[in-house]
Amino acid sequence: MKFFALASAALIATSSAIRLDQAPASAQLVTVMATMPSLKLDEVFKALDGNGDGSLTLPEIYTAVTKYAKAHGIELPEGWKTQVAGMFKGIDENADGKITMGEVKAAIFNAVDADNDGQWSL
Repeated sequence: MKFFALASAALIATSSAIRLDQAPASAQLVTVMATMPSLKLDEVFKALDGNGDGSLTLPEIYTAVTKYAKAHGIELPEGWKTQVAGMFKGIDENADGKITMGEVKAAIFNAVDADNDGQWSL
């Protein structure tokens, strides 16, 4: 379930441009994710893709979040599914109910391109 941590961090960070180091210290899930070793995005995506169809759905993400939280003794806050659904919607560019790797990469790029000039800068 290490893969879930990075994927969740990516969903959180890319959809709302929140950086892990800016998250409240009390956010257990974010704290755990921030201490995880670096993983490859494609490995995370593949691990979350429960049916192997090349896309992520909300049920696949909900399942991964629930399993990860349970395995690490993390109590999920009330309303977490609503927050995840909002992030999902922000990443799902074509609103087909699935997130592809291309949509994840675009969301990451857009989150880092703070001035919307089509380029990354420090």
